Amino acid sequence: MATQIIGATGIFDGRQWVQTVAVRDGVLQPAGGCPADHAIEGVLFPGFVNAHAHLDLYFTLEPGPFYQWVQRLIDKIFHEYDADFSIPLSLKLLRDSGVRYVGDIARRPQADRLQEEIFVRSFYEFIVRYPDISEEGFYSPHSLYTVPHDFLQRFGRENRQRFQIHLAESRDEYEYFIRGNETFYREYLQKFSRERFGQPYRSPVQVLDDLGLLGPLSILVHMGEATGEDLDLVQRAGASVIACPESNRFLGNAVADLRGLEERGIPYGIGTDGKCSRHALDFLEDYHAVAGVVGYESAFRAATSGGAGVIGLGDAYSLYGQPVSRAVVGLGDGVNINRVKSLSDVLAGA
Repeated sequence: MATQIIGATGIFDGRQWVQTVAVRDGVLQPAGGCPADHAIEGVLFPGFVNAHAHLDLYFTLEPGPFYQWVQRLIDKIFHEYDADFSIPLSLKLLRDSGVRYVGDIARRPQADRLQEEIFVRSFYEFIVRYPDISEEGFYSPHSLYTVPHDFLQRFGRENRQRFQIHLAESRDEYEYFIRGNETFYREYLQKFSRERFGQPYRSPVQVLDDLGLLGPLSILVHMGEATGEDLDLVQRAGASVIACPESNRFLGNAVADLRGLEERGIPYGIGTDGKCSRHALDFLEDYHAVAGVVGYESAFRAATSGGAGVIGLGDAYSLYGQPVSRAVVGLGDGVNINRVKSLSDVLAGA
């Protein structure tokens, strides 16, 4: 098959902006500076990175205070959980909104995989059962208030890869750690036999640091209740953050201080969380929410190479070597992307 040289309104190859790319046998390759023989409208890129998802939690729940909502979620998991149904459906909806890479919080260890044309990196979540830690594995201790702290300290000694942890997600959680919020314990944690956190009272970020778990491998998810002092600590530790704006708003929680992250140069990505904590599983909603705070240039970076860096994708995040069916064309005004198509559909005139 003849090589086709593609030009576009903009082409981001995963690392940098380029003028053209080559398509040979249906696979994207560097064009080596060759001029385009076919031009398309839109921004061509490897696809969005949804840095934090729960693909298996495709449930419809009503919004509400976090400690009440999470109990309804637990009830759904006990009675209606069906990963074989939820994961393909979640992936399809994410694919339709331009996602091609996902950092998924998983209930069993899984290797990196390609499913529904989406690259899935699984972070194996644990709460009360400590897993066998492998040097190559990616993990997610659920949170400071659900995982025993001796587990977290042990994990800090044994873990060798990037890990995700839900942190400073709700005001209730923050108040629980900073001043012993009795409602959060009595109405939620005590019902599930979780240990009470005692003095000295510290912010969730400070507690994580005290446990030896705040460092370059740490990916802090949500962070809506993190203070400026907390962010300074995150910056010094070299940790990363994932903002989940639509999920946080659904539950009445604050959104991560995106300007504070930008000002401090803290690496961050964007996540949808699960369908259980939002009205629609549409990454573009989160993308526009982030852009509304920091602008589209910063949002595009966070949703692409920034998110890829946060979850450790490395060279896997690239246009090159990808089939045209996986490559994404964003349509709109530059990186103010309102809808997406696959490159294969664009080339076919669909």
